[in-house]
Amino acid sequence: MPSYAKERFHFWRPITAIREGGFGVTADPGWTPLVETPEHPEHPSAHATECMAGATVLRSVFGNDAQPVTYADECAASRVWAGVHFRTAGEAGQKLGEEIATYVIRKLLRPLNGGE
Repeated sequence: MPSYAKERFHFWRPITAIREGGFGVTADPGWTPLVETPEHPEHPSAHATECMAGATVLRSVFGNDAQPVTYADECAASRVWAGVHFRTAGEAGQKLGEEIATYVIRKLLRPLNGGE
């Protein structure tokens, strides 16, 4: 994800919120996340964006009847569990990913062999 997208929101990450405390959170200066925290701002989650974009394209091609595509939610949640994002970053990333995929599907994907 381009850094300007994250710089626009300049939202702190869980590591900062937990170590510094505030807003009802008791400071825990020794807390560490499961995954190393990137050095750029938190919002939106690039992982959630990419996963939802992929899931949206897969749903458009294969439908959702035989096997639902659910990994996008798990992908977004995994970044919260790992301690590198707040849930709002995942939600924003999923919305962005769906919008990007919808645009790509509408503008760039074309049927093969004269299909509908």
